[in-house]
Amino acid sequence: MAENHSQLLAEWLNQIETLEPTTWERLPELDLYMDQVITLLNRQLAPVSSEDDRPLTSSMINNYVKDGVLPRPEKKKYNRDHLTLLLMICTLKSVFSLPEIAQLVNSLSAVQASETL
Repeated sequence: MAENHSQLLAEWLNQIETLEPTTWERLPELDLYMDQVITLLNRQLAPVSSEDDRPLTSSMINNYVKDGVLPRPEKKKYNRDHLTLLLMICTLKSVFSLPEIAQLVNSLSAVQASETL
């Protein structure tokens, strides 16, 4: 039993060591529907999530939009900005609460808006 856990841990550590977040250039240029977003991001986040836990669901995305953490999709489609925010939210939610993440996102958005003026 301990050998099995050691082997699983070793495999997981190997996945983490080789994990490279998707760069902006590699994110799809085409806007995606919710099921496509979930499939893409769950694959990306699989190495850092447990087998029993899906990192992202449609309910989560809907709640992020409702809570103002994620902008509303345009014509039910999500763009690169949405994907980037969702990756950030899913990564940070193990450390921060959703209101803290919302505050961070809003602060970053305000800084970005002031820099583009």
